[in-house]
Amino acid sequence: MKIFAALLAIPLTACVSIPVIDTQETRFQTKVILSEFNSVASQYIAKPTFASLVSFPNGESPDLLSYVADGYGSSYNSYIGVTKNKLGFQVQRTTADAFNGALEKYLSWSETATANKDAFTKDIAEIEYGAGLVSDFKSYYKLTFHSGNEQNHYLLVKSCSFSELTKEICAGDTALEKHSVLELKNDINRFISGEIAQKDIASKYN
Repeated sequence: MKIFAALLAIPLTACVSIPVIDTQETRFQTKVILSEFNSVASQYIAKPTFASLVSFPNGESPDLLSYVADGYGSSYNSYIGVTKNKLGFQVQRTTADAFNGALEKYLSWSETATANKDAFTKDIAEIEYGAGLVSDFKSYYKLTFHSGNEQNHYLLVKSCSFSELTKEICAGDTALEKHSVLELKNDINRFISGEIAQKDIASKYN
């Protein structure tokens, strides 16, 4: 069993206790590519992306799809030291429909904006996750439509938390191009249908 932090990117500057939970994890092939803005090159750069199906045998959380890539730079936290910055997000079974709805809106806006030669930035949706794991915080992904120019439109995914003490804190801008949004929709539909499932590969080796 692998150990998996259920909250991928709650900012570590807040004094919270994040539970670490036993999980079952199976990697699967995906065509989703996560990107990050590179200020030197002044463009979004695609990153090697890893996707996993994560299950919680003890029922602490619904099954989820996890997408992760290494970001630029690193962060320091007094509790865990230096860590590599990460891109990514998770799609829980209970939030799959909300993600699909947001992806459909992005695709619709992208088609219209390209036809009209418009460029703009606008939030699409907030999708909550991690309910009950950190009681003082509301945790959610903020999905935003962002135009690099009149022809290139991105979906940005930020991991955010909100409390009365800290207000809103958001981390990172994981970017997806249109083709990755389409591939993410495909992965989510395969997840819902059961096509993406856990595989006990290690059991073949005795």
